[in-house]
Amino acid sequence: FVVVEIEDDGVGFDVSAVDANYDQRGSLGMVNMRERAELVEGTLRIQSAPGRGTKITILLPIHGIGKPGSGTEDGVAPPLHLQSQRTASRSAASPAAAPPAAPPPSTKPSGSPPATPSP
Repeated sequence: FVVVEIEDDGVGFDVSAVDANYDQRGSLGMVNMRERAELVEGTLRIQSAPGRGTKITILLPIHGIGKPGSGTEDGVAPPLHLQSQRTASRSAASPAAAPPAAPPPSTKPSGSPPATPSP
């Protein structure tokens, strides 16, 4: 999972009131964020109380982690900078990614005179 946490020490709010007034225009955008997180099989947690600030935690799955051949069989993705290096090294090792071969050398006999342009 990718975990994103946002926390403040602001005025806070009553989370149950936001859930109860979900259909009203002007309800917090965090409810929409929760729906979007759920669309990708993630979660959004809101912890808040009046006068105590707010903490929002978003958990988003990384699809492909732990699948054979992904390099993440242990269920842990390497940091992004290592992922790009790993992808580059796989491409370099792959025959399909090799540059096209140079054309074969000329097969003219070594004693042949050089070609001259025709007038």
